[in-house]
Amino acid sequence: MLMPILRLVLIYLVLTLAVVGVFKRDNLMRLVAGDLPAAETPAPMPRPAVAAPAAPAPSPAQPATPVAAPTPAVQPATQPDTVTEADLATAINAARAAYWAGDIAGARAQLIALAGAHPDNPDLKGELGNLHFSQRDYPAAATAYLEAANLLIAQDQFARAGGLLPVLRQIDPGKAETLAARLQNR
Repeated sequence: MLMPILRLVLIYLVLTLAVVGVFKRDNLMRLVAGDLPAAETPAPMPRPAVAAPAAPAPSPAQPATPVAAPTPAVQPATQPDTVTEADLATAINAARAAYWAGDIAGARAQLIALAGAHPDNPDLKGELGNLHFSQRDYPAAATAYLEAANLLIAQDQFARAGGLLPVLRQIDPGKAETLAARLQNR
């Protein structure tokens, strides 16, 4: 009775490692080749700016005068057109941190917003698929993985796209066949 359970746990572990390996393939290859240090320091998080005092503190000789509260500067609603890879990686890591801190809804909202702002980024679709997969929302995970694979195919990254086939075969064989046909007809 114990062997089937262990086998199932092993399958899930291998499947999870395969999904992570697909989306982090470049970093893993650099790590194996020795081009990437084993431990990277995380990027420093920007600290919020501290507002300067609106008026000097009244001295005991002067009567206190009411000062209007400073209004915070309004951030522009639009994102800059050019987002560096480091900024995007920082945003993805923030979504991952929210997930691991237990803020699943916050992580999902961050990833959906990032995927909407960067519709041609397959890694974001893959991360969204990972989130859905971890929550056992397999139809949404399959859709996100297929979208990621289609973006990878459009970017001529056929091996990475093919790496999603085993996962799709497990959770949605129909989408897996669609992807297999697309890879075969490239």
